[in-house]
Amino acid sequence: MAELKQGQNEGVQCLINVSGIDLHVLYGSEIPNDIVINQLFFKDIYSESRVVADTGHCDGISIDEYLKLGTERDRLALLAAVKALLEMLNQRTPTWVFCHRGISRSPLVVACALHVFFQLSVSQAMARTHRLHKNAEFTDTSVAAMRWCASQLQD
Repeated sequence: MAELKQGQNEGVQCLINVSGIDLHVLYGSEIPNDIVINQLFFKDIYSESRVVADTGHCDGISIDEYLKLGTERDRLALLAAVKALLEMLNQRTPTWVFCHRGISRSPLVVACALHVFFQLSVSQAMARTHRLHKNAEFTDTSVAAMRWCASQLQD
């Protein structure tokens, strides 16, 4: 709850929850009424693959890596979370993206949105996300997921 109050004090108006935990169940009536909450759940398959230490390695990672591991439901939930954040960026709405540990799913959503919104390379979007959140961790699977999301948003 302290995080929600802090966010509210910092002007956060929207929360995109990708943790798999319903915040209404977790916090109940303590959630401030003026914060919009989008809850889009998808399985964390990202932290289980190899961490990308060298962003120069990103160019060789194929979308197929993601398609082999993820389900269609999880892919669509990730895409919906990225679209929700893109909408908030377009509206200039202060937004937090929340997941359980803040290491893989929420940074992935942020990096995907930055990649598309600012037309950054995958490596640039990862670096910018790292500057915003030092604990962000990107793996081969998350890079493949970023590429897949971008391909879906270009159609």
